[in-house]
Amino acid sequence: MSKKKPWNYMAGTEGTGKYKVIGRTGRGKVGVRELSDGQRRIRVEPFGERFVPGLAEYMSVTDGWKQPGEGGQNRFSIVVSEGDFADRLKTALTAIGHNTLVSKTSADLPEWAVPFVAA
Repeated sequence: MSKKKPWNYMAGTEGTGKYKVIGRTGRGKVGVRELSDGQRRIRVEPFGERFVPGLAEYMSVTDGWKQPGEGGQNRFSIVVSEGDFADRLKTALTAIGHNTLVSKTSADLPEWAVPFVAA
């Protein structure tokens, strides 16, 4: 019998689970992984193919977002610097439905994420 992964788990391509899930709705979840040199990767995992077109309206290839299917991954993702981080994270959260975030009560929410989930 396998254990069910918690709602705030996001494995990522490498399966490391180093992403911090900032929000989750019925459309998908948004996670952030801190990289080197002040960069972060924002990852959006849709909860089904039917949500991909709507999410893609917010996170397009022309804006630098990797799309579901690239590299065999079911995700949108982008690597951003500190200066672009807030705008890109807001885009991802808006795409999944910003008003229904659930990470607000997460005890392990990173300090930098608090302004994004505060009511």
